[in-house]
Amino acid sequence: MKVMTALFGPTDAVERAAVLREAGASGVFTFEGPREVFTPLVLASTVRAWT
Repeated sequence: MKVMTALFGPTDAVERAAVLREAGASGVFTFEGPREVFTPLVLASTVRAWT
């Protein structure tokens, strides 16, 4: 089963992505809103590859 969850901001994106990866999440996404939508994803991409 694939499980995805959201990153809500750039301040903890790397740490949150690493925790989610270790917990078995299949991927992450962001919502368009008052913040830059791609920054958390760029930061999260530094976590080892999602398999």
